Amino acid sequence: MKKNLIITKEYKNLIKEFYSDFVRKYKIDITLAFILLIVVAVTASIYPYLIQLVFDGLLDKNENWIIYPFIIAFIAIIRGGGHVFSNTASF
Repeated sequence: MKKNLIITKEYKNLIKEFYSDFVRKYKIDITLAFILLIVVAVTASIYPYLIQLVFDGLLDKNENWIIYPFIIAFIAIIRGGGHVFSNTASF
């Protein structure tokens, strides 16, 4: 039941019109939104690792764990900023 999809001249014109009306005008906004979404995803994935380091430092009586809560707070600020700016309508 698979049909051969042939891109006709009409579809090519429709794609060109879509690109010129929407994508070209907002190319910078779209790129910035993708970059900020990647920042949010990366900082969200770092949380469990840093929290594990804090708990391991507490259990092992290691004194180097004290810097990790500050790093977690810094990561939270970066994540919050990336989240806010990626959700705004205009940059």
